[in-house]
Amino acid sequence: MKFARMGGRVPRWLAWSLVGLGTLLATTPLWIPRWSVAAGHALLAKAPRPHLVPHVALAQSATARFVPAAATPPAPAGQVVATLSIPALSLVTAVVQGTGDATLLVAPGHYIASVMPGQVGTSVIAAHNATFFRHLDRLRDGDRIVVTTSQGRFVYQVAGYQVVHHGEGLVDTPYASLVLEACYPLNALYLTPDRYVVEAVPVSDALAAGVAPALTAANQAANFQAAIPAAVATRYPLWLDQNSIPMGELTESGARGAALVRFQQSSEPIAVEEQAIRLWDAVRYVSQAGSAPALAALVPAAASPAVNPYWRAVQVSFPGVMNVVETVSAAGTPTAVRLSDTNVQIDGQRWSLTLTVAVQGPTLRVASWTAVRMP
Repeated sequence: MKFARMGGRVPRWLAWSLVGLGTLLATTPLWIPRWSVAAGHALLAKAPRPHLVPHVALAQSATARFVPAAATPPAPAGQVVATLSIPALSLVTAVVQGTGDATLLVAPGHYIASVMPGQVGTSVIAAHNATFFRHLDRLRDGDRIVVTTSQGRFVYQVAGYQVVHHGEGLVDTPYASLVLEACYPLNALYLTPDRYVVEAVPVSDALAAGVAPALTAANQAANFQAAIPAAVATRYPLWLDQNSIPMGELTESGARGAALVRFQQSSEPIAVEEQAIRLWDAVRYVSQAGSAPALAALVPAAASPAVNPYWRAVQVSFPGVMNVVETVSAAGTPTAVRLSDTNVQIDGQRWSLTLTVAVQGPTLRVASWTAVRMP
């Protein structure tokens, strides 16, 4: 369906939501804070668990109303405000108020300017495309989406999905609709001009008998850490917000079925990718500096290429894109990461570079490194 055809007025905040919110989603990995790369599953324990009173099922109609839009004041940013369940995607996750950088790395975020799920109007929940909403394109008309807040449990069904440009707006509905949004393509790592949008309409609700107490999402510690000597980590710009390498696709190999989906629809893919890219950059910078001890601490001798193209290089640029492949075990845990860029310009010569990283529990280490001179 084309959302522009839906009834209702278009308030300024909603008309611009795909511009501001979409830009935020697209650039999130560019400024990932150093502490915020934990999985969002722990937040589920903090999600509202109201005492529910069954309510008569609501038919799809423009007059369907769940709860008044002004029933409660907006929750503060960072608070866990809901649980989102999408059975067709085997996804159950907490939803945190706000769409700031830290929020979207641990859980989907409720766009704070929109109404809460279950309230009259269009409620918007966003997540980074390479994590929780990786499989939004698998949803089809009629699939159920369940959102539980302190006001009750609200059941929606998918009524439309499309790819739109980030400059297009959403229409505010006169009933309690829900929109899920992520950057598109859904396996892209960085800036994209398009958004994948799913719109859902109300089906039924179970209103809360009382209001659950306010719950605050605590900052989570990092799950993964690259094995980089402290002297290197503090000297060079290794974080994603300091990285200018153009990013391509994030893909997974190894696991299949539910285990793979659980991994993809979590914060772990981005957390692992961030630490692997830190290793890539560390190898580059210590090589350019000509620091043999630091390089030996990062790359085992057996894993080093015959020729190190970075060694004391003066000019390094990345006109191509880096692609990342993460290997996932049958149990759904990351075991390796392969980073590859076939067009790295080093002192006027083109190179194809591949860095393979082993993931051993929470620690990432360089396993192999290949460098091929290109014609």
